[in-house]
Amino acid sequence: MLIDTDEVALVGVVLAELLQGCRTQPERTTLSEALLALRYFEVTQATWSQAGDLSAHLLRKGITLPLPDLLIASLAIEHDCCVYTLDAHFKKIPGVHLYMPVSV
Repeated sequence: MLIDTDEVALVGVVLAELLQGCRTQPERTTLSEALLALRYFEVTQATWSQAGDLSAHLLRKGITLPLPDLLIASLAIEHDCCVYTLDAHFKKIPGVHLYMPVSV
């Protein structure tokens, strides 16, 4: 499992998205405690710059993507990580590698 081998990292945008989905305080507490076990990647000024550059590159091609997804992509590129997502538009971002689980 990816978590057992320390191959999962969390970014602020995803943390916020997960927490906004909690319906109760106990659910939020349980989720928050579980997420503490994951590595956490901070957004830096360089990350913001890369997200802006990615956005500009894509806009020149007529592609508009949400800023949170560009931040996730920038962090993945910066840390040489794959993105585990069901959002197909990540395939449009140059330099992003998607995690594709192997079915058994």
